[in-house]
Amino acid sequence: MASGLMFSGFIISKWKPRALTLRIWTVVMGFISFTCFIIFAFMKCSRRPLFGEAQFDGTVNVFNSCNDLCGCQDVKFQPICSSNGLLNFYSACHAGCRNFTFGEDGRKRFSDCTCGAKIGNLVTSDVTSVDSNGYGFMTEGYCVNDCYSLFLIYIVASAILKFLNSTTYIGNILVVFRCVKKEDKSVALGMGNFLTSLFGFIPGPIIYGALIDKTCILWREDCSKKGNCWMYDPDRFQKTLHLLTGCIFLLGTLCDLVLCWFVKDLDLYSEKENKDKKNGNSSDDD
Repeated sequence: MASGLMFSGFIISKWKPRALTLRIWTVVMGFISFTCFIIFAFMKCSRRPLFGEAQFDGTVNVFNSCNDLCGCQDVKFQPICSSNGLLNFYSACHAGCRNFTFGEDGRKRFSDCTCGAKIGNLVTSDVTSVDSNGYGFMTEGYCVNDCYSLFLIYIVASAILKFLNSTTYIGNILVVFRCVKKEDKSVALGMGNFLTSLFGFIPGPIIYGALIDKTCILWREDCSKKGNCWMYDPDRFQKTLHLLTGCIFLLGTLCDLVLCWFVKDLDLYSEKENKDKKNGNSSDDD
């Protein structure tokens, strides 16, 4: 962001673009940001779901006939991964596992897991992945997603987008200062910050938090009271986060588009140029 501010400041001081040009650049960046967030919302990589029965409210019931006699009601969330690496279990108890050993990597390997029979493709042709009962060994921890390359693309694209968006800030401040009288500039800046806080910083975390909570599939419960979320539905989380942000960008861009009409004749640099001319005339008189 800092590099974007310095770059845009250099461009504005060097070439002095018109107010309308600065607003058009803001509108262009708004539409680019909106498009990028729509794309981000539908980027896909392999998912590793949680074993259980989906409920009407979007959560997952991790209790099943294969673990109902295991007494797992008070077991804390300690996820394990199926032998094929495609399915997470709430805990070894919820997977119905009776035994465990330590693997070469130091992680626990669970065997005799009764819920393994619920997974048709769990048993593999690799005899080292199958226990004596024909169930696959399950390993401690989350299943690993093969999303590293897609994650790098997302990070790089987000960084570039952040840099480009930051190039619009200096122009926005200049337009605000030139749209009001000299004695009203401090009031205009303060009012802008006030409205940003009132409609952005204050309700933003509340709205985002409420919508993201809707994507939770597994809540921590203490004495029948809901605690923090242990696991989110990645697809719903991804779409909620990026589509909401994209819609906010679109709304702001439409407002910037209307503003282009009001600033088309605004002169951003006449005051400075007049001062330069006066200073030049004074030097000639001397």
